[in-house]
Amino acid sequence: MPAQPPQDPDVIHGPGRYPGMLEVVVTETSGLSDALGNAVDVVAKAAAAHRTGILISRVGTDRYIVRAHPAVPYGFIRHSYA
Repeated sequence: MPAQPPQDPDVIHGPGRYPGMLEVVVTETSGLSDALGNAVDVVAKAAAAHRTGILISRVGTDRYIVRAHPAVPYGFIRHSYA
C-alpha cells in the first residue's frame, strides 16, 4: 500500500484546531530530524493556542511523542530520553 500524504489539520480537527500530540515512528535515523521537525511544526500551533511549550519524549528505539505540555514554558522545546 503506498504511503498516504499527511492530511491538513484543519480537515481533521476543524478550522483553527490542531493536534496537541503526535507520535513519530522512524525507520531510518537519517529521517529523524525532519520527522521530528514536521511534528513540532504541527504541534506548535496547538502549543501557541494554549500558551505551552513542546515536549519531545523518546519512548522507544524508533518512537517519539511530540506534544504540547504545560510543564514546558511557552516558546520552548524540551527533550526527554527515557
